[in-house]
Amino acid sequence: MVGVVALRLVADALQDHGALGVPGFVWILGLIFPVVFAGTAFGLVGSLGTALIGVALELPTVLWLPHSRLALWGSWTNLATVVALAIVLGDRYDAILTGAASDARVRARRLEEERFARAFEDNMAAMALISPHGQILRANRAFADLHDVAPAVLVGQPLEQRVTPPDRRALEEARALLVSGARDGVQTTWRIERGAQAPITVEATLTAVRLESTCELVASLRDVTDERRATARLAHAAHHDALTGLANRAVLLERIAHAQATRPAGLALFIVDLDNFKEVNDTLGHQLGDQLLIAVARRLQSVVRRGDLLCRLGGDEFVYLVETARDSASAHRVAERLVAAFRAPFRLGEHALSQRASIGAVHCDDAPGTECDDVLRDADIALYHTKETGKGGCTFFTPALRHDLASRVALSRDLATAITTDALSVAYQPLVAADSLEVVGFEALARLTHPELGSVPPDTFIPLAERSGLITALGEAVRGQVARDASSVAALAASSLIAVNASTKELRAEGFAPTLLRQWREADLTPSRLVLEITESAALDDAPATTRSLRILRDAGVHVAFDDFGTGYSSLAQLKQLRPDLVKIDRSFVAALDTDSSAHDIIESLVGLSHSLGIRVVAEGVESAGQLATVRAAGCDMIQGFYLGPPVAAAELAQTPHIATRPAADI
Repeated sequence: MVGVVALRLVADALQDHGALGVPGFVWILGLIFPVVFAGTAFGLVGSLGTALIGVALELPTVLWLPHSRLALWGSWTNLATVVALAIVLGDRYDAILTGAASDARVRARRLEEERFARAFEDNMAAMALISPHGQILRANRAFADLHDVAPAVLVGQPLEQRVTPPDRRALEEARALLVSGARDGVQTTWRIERGAQAPITVEATLTAVRLESTCELVASLRDVTDERRATARLAHAAHHDALTGLANRAVLLERIAHAQATRPAGLALFIVDLDNFKEVNDTLGHQLGDQLLIAVARRLQSVVRRGDLLCRLGGDEFVYLVETARDSASAHRVAERLVAAFRAPFRLGEHALSQRASIGAVHCDDAPGTECDDVLRDADIALYHTKETGKGGCTFFTPALRHDLASRVALSRDLATAITTDALSVAYQPLVAADSLEVVGFEALARLTHPELGSVPPDTFIPLAERSGLITALGEAVRGQVARDASSVAALAASSLIAVNASTKELRAEGFAPTLLRQWREADLTPSRLVLEITESAALDDAPATTRSLRILRDAGVHVAFDDFGTGYSSLAQLKQLRPDLVKIDRSFVAALDTDSSAHDIIESLVGLSHSLGIRVVAEGVESAGQLATVRAAGCDMIQGFYLGPPVAAAELAQTPHIATRPAADI
């Protein structure tokens, strides 16, 4: 229409003037304003202004040229056309522009929605849009994969139905907080139902998206099943023993601290330590040793009551904690159950092991002023006493045991000082030939004189040296002194044999045999005069170091004697294989000659067995004329005992009368 009006105005202008005059340009300008500035006040005013100017320019012509009066009507028509065009184009162009802007916004919004949809669907995070009432409005693939279904299956379902029943209440409460506006976001954890598969644990973030009239929720889930399991494994490992699954020391200390704070009716603690467990590892292997520890743990669990605590502290040591032992009698009943648990053998495949255990116990009753501090230390003291007194039982702690241990610790310290300062001494007891009653040798015996305790018996400080790790240093110091005495004391130099003792730990020590031979040769002594006395258990020890030490010594000419023969575990086959040079019948058999008629037969059997293998026999512990006569009649080769001569210091040997000079009536 604009083009038609423009052509008309140009035609009018050319008709009236023969050329496009100024009014024509004005009319055309009047058309430009409503078109270019349509929908604005400037466009409407510009159109009206130019139209009036056009009329004004044509008015003189109309007045002076009558034939142009009709053109006036054309001018007014042009004016009306321009004004109408401005008004019409103004409204219509505004609508066009408004519609175009609206379409652009729709396209932009649609583009944003498409971008969101792609980001939502392709997001690796599991996401879903949830209605205020809990229905799933939309779910992406990752969200559906967590539930092991297709996304379309989830749409319309209540979210609560997808979680395990115990977690639904918490989810409902979280959703209520968000919908009510109390919270904008909530983090929680729930488990997802997965049909026949095991549920998985997810960490969920719920965020409120508030619209004009409603509130929708965006749920973002993360599978934390493996993380939770790993965390649980770490927590379990931090509080449990890896081998047996029992609680560990950390749990035990927590329970003891709790007991101290709450003051239960009565606390009793039992330390259970397997006897000779090292021998199981050494002879049967560590794998079977581990199986035994597991079997012991299961056996102990069978006697543990609900609410009590069973722990493994490490190695072969277990702890049983009872917080309801109201009196001493109930604590002792628990101890009896623990001891009884070890009466039946432990069957491990083809092996049946008769494993015993030593137990140390402490009981704290509910009497005013009774403290439960240091219960582990006190139970250890009681365990130590059980080990000392024969193993295989249970000892309850008393303050006297603590005092005794303190004395032993002090003695151990003094023993170490005595070794380093050469304060130990050596006594020599004669070995007498049974047929001639002549002294043929001496046994060297270590002696310790304490400045406060006086003379300390060997059966006290020797085991103490073994437990404290001083036995190797002690034995080396004693044997060094013996070598020096044997070369300088006439009575020793004239004897055929000099016996020294060695423990299993010493035989296992690297360099034991070379050191002993070096000490002997430095004293210019012949190794064939040396007798090494060892126990049967030491002889049966198949540790490579033990075997190597004995081979080196025997190759050098040193004699080997089994001490305390008859009380160990050697069989005839083992005795035949090991072939010691001498065996010393234990003093308990000799002492029994006065009261037990069968003791004579036992000694005769031991002598006959040894002689059949070419082994000489020594009877030790002879303290009477009757015992002397019996062992001589039984065929013993040598005799040793207080009746024939007590142990004396090297300096006193010269004053000791020769055994053969004694009157026959005294022998």
